[in-house]
Amino acid sequence: MKGAKWVIVLLLVAAIWGSTFALVKETLSTFGTFALLFLRFGIAALLLGIFCLLRRQKISNSELKNGAILGFFLFVSYAAQTWGLNFTSPTNSAFITGLFVIMAPILSALLFREKTERKIWLASALALAGLYILTGASTSFNPGDAITLLSALGYALQIVYAAKYLKKCNAISLVTVQLAVVALLSLFLMVALGETPAAYPLPAMGAVLFLALFATLFAQWGQLVSQEHLEPSRVVLVLITEPVFAMLYSVLFFGEVLSASSIAGAGLILAGMLIAEWPKGKKE
Repeated sequence: MKGAKWVIVLLLVAAIWGSTFALVKETLSTFGTFALLFLRFGIAALLLGIFCLLRRQKISNSELKNGAILGFFLFVSYAAQTWGLNFTSPTNSAFITGLFVIMAPILSALLFREKTERKIWLASALALAGLYILTGASTSFNPGDAITLLSALGYALQIVYAAKYLKKCNAISLVTVQLAVVALLSLFLMVALGETPAAYPLPAMGAVLFLALFATLFAQWGQLVSQEHLEPSRVVLVLITEPVFAMLYSVLFFGEVLSASSIAGAGLILAGMLIAEWPKGKKE
């Protein structure tokens, strides 16, 4: 299967993200939303910046501009999702954020006139249906849901534009600038909203370091490097497995008993991913 190792990298990214739901919620009891985002993305950007300096890797003007655009989209995604949670349920948030799985191929077609295979539309529909069943999202619509839609749109735009920019830009450079932009925007809002932390407890900072190193630095690197080898439509169908991993952690570590709907939802998500991947492997 062409790009199999990059699919594995993205699955690892989804697995890491799936493990962070409880961790982020707990850490937000110590740090404000934008304070947490600043620490998380700031540490990741600093470490990757040091790596680039040691390698004497220069960032071109084009990479600076394109990385800033990706960073803005990513910031919108994270900020809108967190803000929206103040007005909607976690289940609705998870489902609405997952709409990026269908937004990405639509945006690719509208913005860059890229054709999407029929199997991708089928796979996306299955994954979306599975996500709806798995999360148990409500059919009602409230202001928080509308805000969360911005999160899905921001993430879909980040994935689609990353695919375009990676054709002429270095992935590490783009990730470095992207992380720095999210950190700077978060710093601005942290100060503006008076969220500057009064203390940095060790347990909370341990959680922040995990989020910075694995859920941010590794995850963003893994996503963009994988996109050098995979189409955006395949990327989103792998990343949409994140709630499946979250469900597995609940079973393994918290003794949660799976319902029939949870199993059905997870099965549809995995079926969507396999439909997107299997014919490719068969041809090659």
